[in-house]
Amino acid sequence: MYKKDYLQRQFEAFGKALAMLYKLRKDKELITHETELMAAFAAFTSYSLEQIEGSDQKEFERIITADFSLTSEKLHKLADLVFEKFCLYMETGESNKANTMGLKSRFLYSLFQNNLTENEFNLEVHYRLNLLDGL
Repeated sequence: MYKKDYLQRQFEAFGKALAMLYKLRKDKELITHETELMAAFAAFTSYSLEQIEGSDQKEFERIITADFSLTSEKLHKLADLVFEKFCLYMETGESNKANTMGLKSRFLYSLFQNNLTENEFNLEVHYRLNLLDGL
């Protein structure tokens, strides 16, 4: 019972954080968005935004695949946050940074999707992978 309540509160908190990030990006409040995105990385993942952006693709993939504490839920949250940064770079026209974050986001979503069981399917992940594949 307590674990279910805790998980539900965690999902609600993450949903609120993502909704706030979407609104800040839509309203073009880029400085506040960056601050809140860094806070979301700190609150919901064991990685910092600087760590994600500072590593090249091979190093990033090595770090992620070696992290055995990265549960499916944490992986999905990390993928969503990296995707949010990708979207921000796309909107601001920083194509090189967007491509880098897009590749990292695609890797995370692919990893998440590959860990789903035979009876699970996540439509949001499917759409995001299709979007990232098209770039």
